[in-house]
Amino acid sequence: MSEDRFVVKAHEMLSLLSRTRGRAHDVLVGEWVRCWIELDRYHLVFNPAPAAGSHTADIMFLEPQYDEVEDYEPSTWKPVGVAEIENNKNKWFEKLESLSEYTKEYQLRFVLLCVRVYQNSRDDMKSFDQLKEKIISFSRNTPNIKWILYRMDESQRNKDMYLVTLKPDPEADVYNYRFICGGEGIIIENGEVIFRSSHSIDLK
Repeated sequence: MSEDRFVVKAHEMLSLLSRTRGRAHDVLVGEWVRCWIELDRYHLVFNPAPAAGSHTADIMFLEPQYDEVEDYEPSTWKPVGVAEIENNKNKWFEKLESLSEYTKEYQLRFVLLCVRVYQNSRDDMKSFDQLKEKIISFSRNTPNIKWILYRMDESQRNKDMYLVTLKPDPEADVYNYRFICGGEGIIIENGEVIFRSSHSIDLK
């Protein structure tokens, strides 16, 4: 099973993500793709995923299948997981419904929801805890599927060491931007948290 390794490997992308500004949705998708395909030379992805009902997830993860145990080369590939990457907390539960639809249409081993929160925001953490509880509830009805919830932590604005000006005028305003400074991965199965791992970026 690759899920635990997948989450731990995802921590490696945080240093790169800390150098991006803005919502960086496409960067996040690309980094999750990289994390998966680097697990093994035979790991593949769809981006975006084939549809499930009216939903189209950001990524579908595929693994090789072998005709015989001794075979060195795969005969086919099949989907084992899907992912949604969502920066807007108002859409978290909509994305959860999307993942749920995929569990009905495909024989998956895991689903991944990656979300973004403001560091030290009580409101965001409350919403995140509600999301986690909803996933725990969903997982009780999908006993053979692991639900991966990955939280990207976004810094306070005044923590940014890089001051950005968007105009050539030397008198133009200079801005601090928020950036990803850490993350936590949680794996939920059969109504229980079975794996939890966090990582933070040194802000110095």
